[in-house]
Amino acid sequence: MVSRLTGHKMHKMHMKIIKLAPKFLKADLATASKIGTDAAHTYAECCRGDTLQCFLDGQKLIAYICSHQDTISSQMKSCCEKPLLERVMCLLSVENEDKPEDLTPTLKEFVEGKDMCQNFSTNMDQHLLNFVFQYAKGHPEFSAQLLLRLTKQYHDLMEECCAIEIPEPCLSKKEEQLEKLIADSKAVVTAACTRHSKLGNYAFQNMLLTRYTKKAPQLEFADLHEYTKQLTSIADKCCNQDDGYRLKCSEGNVNIVLGAICQQHAVYYINRQISRCCSGSYPFRRECFSETTGLRFLVFLVKHKLSITDEQLLNVNVKFTGMVAKCCDANNHEECFSVEGPKLVAEIRTALGDN
Repeated sequence: MVSRLTGHKMHKMHMKIIKLAPKFLKADLATASKIGTDAAHTYAECCRGDTLQCFLDGQKLIAYICSHQDTISSQMKSCCEKPLLERVMCLLSVENEDKPEDLTPTLKEFVEGKDMCQNFSTNMDQHLLNFVFQYAKGHPEFSAQLLLRLTKQYHDLMEECCAIEIPEPCLSKKEEQLEKLIADSKAVVTAACTRHSKLGNYAFQNMLLTRYTKKAPQLEFADLHEYTKQLTSIADKCCNQDDGYRLKCSEGNVNIVLGAICQQHAVYYINRQISRCCSGSYPFRRECFSETTGLRFLVFLVKHKLSITDEQLLNVNVKFTGMVAKCCDANNHEECFSVEGPKLVAEIRTALGDN
């Protein structure tokens, strides 16, 4: 088996491919990988302040792209005809190529075929890189975060199903999970845009302010106000985009704001829930911040007994808070809520005399 990259290195490689693939539709995976690796090396030289090496590496990369433009992208021609010093900015700002209709891949291409598991086990890194490369090229409307989530879930299902003697039925069933992941990501953005459309900027920010105050009551008002103001601006900007850009615009910009919260948390500890989201998987960060399982459960409890007294409600809140703390510390919090939730419901029904 070919040696596997560490998670961090593979994540960086996937991000390079995600950024380059929609721009270079004609390029194959090997060419896109080379450009991504060389570009990252050039950026590193520039950021270290090595001006001469930065310039030399940059010119070498541009020369490679322009000498292979026919097999990389039709967008390169106008940039490569410019004077040498103008080519860099032109190439950096080049738009994505228009995607041919026959370029959109389907999940079936990656879960069907007798050699699929053999290819995965023999060279997992290359197999996953090809998966994210084909999806980034074929779905320019997908955000980087969705593509990374999709790749992670695809990796997990391949590991699970390929360990079975006859993997085909397992792979076919798991395909539905990948389809659901895509549908759920789109639904989250659609729901947020619907709320923004109905509420308007002011009420939408107030809603976010309430939500994030519950998530991070330790933050100062000025911080909460600024973060929710930025999130509201994102909704105002991205929800007016067409379907081809809305998801990418929303998730990409929201993750920048969440990244700012995580940077603040790294300097001034906020709370355990924020810590879990910030130290967890990057592509799942938005989902972690957006978790509402516990809130829905609490609303259900209150609605279940409208005549509940203040003392009874206090006891419910104490028990509920304990359950949330326990499940948020669990490795699989969704599974914990699904187990502990019904137990708590039964316990509270008994306490309220509702059997």
